[in-house]
Amino acid sequence: MPELPRYTIRRAKGGGPPAGALYDLPLHGQVALHADDPELMPLLVSGGMIVPRRPPFLDAADAGVHGAYRPRPQPNVFFAPPIEDVATALARAFADAGGAYAIEPAARA
Repeated sequence: MPELPRYTIRRAKGGGPPAGALYDLPLHGQVALHADDPELMPLLVSGGMIVPRRPPFLDAADAGVHGAYRPRPQPNVFFAPPIEDVATALARAFADAGGAYAIEPAARA
């Protein structure tokens, strides 16, 4: 993924670290949403922005396969470009869900 996101997703109240970010992937023809907040994905599923995720993955950590399933804490979801349309759709979904999250252009260095 590119080093810097184009948009940042934050909790509307309480501040704290970003809940997620949108990255432009022009070489792949996609826009990537990287989520850090575990409550963000269920909100987007219930709002119809994304389809439900696959079942949790089989934990194959350093010591081999443990046979336990657990959810991925930081999923990535991909959308068709342009990134501005994705950001607008996310802003609408957040507003429809009560405004718990907000999306803003990321600070560029």
